[in-house]
Amino acid sequence: APEFSTVELRRLFVAGLTSLPPALRGLLGEPINLETMGGFLSWRVGNTLPVLLGLWPVIALSGTLAGEAAKGSLDLLASTPQARRTIALEKLAGHVTAVILAMLLLATTIWVVGAAFGSLPGDEIPASAALGQVTLYGVMMLSVGGVAFATAPWLGRTRALALGLIVLFASYLIYSYATLSPVIDK
Repeated sequence: APEFSTVELRRLFVAGLTSLPPALRGLLGEPINLETMGGFLSWRVGNTLPVLLGLWPVIALSGTLAGEAAKGSLDLLASTPQARRTIALEKLAGHVTAVILAMLLLATTIWVVGAAFGSLPGDEIPASAALGQVTLYGVMMLSVGGVAFATAPWLGRTRALALGLIVLFASYLIYSYATLSPVIDK
């Protein structure tokens, strides 16, 4: 992008972004190191991406046991000598494995983007930084998915899904606006 071709143009662009009204700045989160590609991507995409990624585990884990039990597809598996706890843990382990693989793919993509498109000093994104960022995403995904998974047997799939989504969006809003509020202390 032309606004990122020189350090001075980046500073002007960042000055425009940081002068946004507090309501919009809250949705984007705290700007840190916006003069670099990694800082800009983390600020612009890193606050909303966990919400989008968090939808998958909430939807999937809310129906893993409760949905299958309601449809009757869990009956055959439950009739085997395996304990119900083992069945639940194996289903959860499958989902955790899928999240880990997805986060490794995302970390690789972030690292490749930094290597391919970094044009100024500081633009490269170290593999350790990419892994750190996606580890946080994965933990956030599994946290909200865990709420839906843990409550689905008692609340049912739909209510567990709703609760997981409430936790997902509430955590996003609280984290995003924490930097603007003196009441919320990090």
